[in-house]
Amino acid sequence: MQNMSEEMLGMTIALFVLVVCFLMMGLLLANYILQALGFYQIAERRRIANPWLAWLPYGNLWIFGSIVDHHARLKGKDPKWRFWLLILDAVAVLFLIFMYVVLFVMAFVIGFQAADGAEPEVATVLTFLAWIMVLYVFMFLALAAVSSCQTVCFYKIYEELVPEKALKYFLLSILVPLASGICLMKCAKSPIGVPLDPIYQNPIETPQAAE
Repeated sequence: MQNMSEEMLGMTIALFVLVVCFLMMGLLLANYILQALGFYQIAERRRIANPWLAWLPYGNLWIFGSIVDHHARLKGKDPKWRFWLLILDAVAVLFLIFMYVVLFVMAFVIGFQAADGAEPEVATVLTFLAWIMVLYVFMFLALAAVSSCQTVCFYKIYEELVPEKALKYFLLSILVPLASGICLMKCAKSPIGVPLDPIYQNPIETPQAAE
């Protein structure tokens, strides 16, 4: 009877964890879709080149930064946020890849030593762990830099397109799930930065004709 109760408890915990994981994945996917739609609508109205990139990983970072750069260039500035977002995110991914490579090599070396009947050398294990920790720290710093840049870019978009609601939208985007995508779609309706000319050469990338 006790074994059955323990099994039921284990199954309940496993089911709860599974449901939470699916909910988290659903929220992440919904947030990605809403943000992509918001970026796409803003970029399309301002005729930023290739707005469809908003739906792709890394492409969405390019469009995100391009929107901020578009409004900055209208004021005579050229901050190149689109490059910084791409570079920092790529650096974070590279450190993650290097970390997994070191883990794989460590597992291979330890497994090879164990197959020969030898005990893994403590110095070797500590060296691998030190490399993993260093790579983890650099990856964390790169991710923190990306997150900081994204936070700044969100506020810049809200400040440009809905200045009277910038702080409100910014706080909602940080604190409320799915709010950032909804706020971006509301920003897309703003006429600020939308070209009036029938044919407009966008300061970001290639010229595009109006539809």
